Amino acid sequence: MNAVQIAAKLYDMRDTAKRILGERWPAMMARYRPDIELKMVCTEVDALTAARSMVASLQKASPDSGGAQMCILATAVEMVEPSSDGEGAGGE
Repeated sequence: MNAVQIAAKLYDMRDTAKRILGERWPAMMARYRPDIELKMVCTEVDALTAARSMVASLQKASPDSGGAQMCILATAVEMVEPSSDGEGAGGE
């Protein structure tokens, strides 16, 4: 899978998370964004790398945490490329 295909899958995953969460989407982003930002600062990496690291740790600790893993990655995608629907990353 090339970088363009991976990016498309990440955008699709973010859009799916938004559809599933509906009006809870902004609250979910508010829950995970500070953790991603802290990881970014502490490890000097970008948002997606920080989120991937968090997801890997979460997967090891709690293999049944797919929903949380999706939310972490969706938040990171939104931080990097805010949605065009007015419900972007916020806090900027």
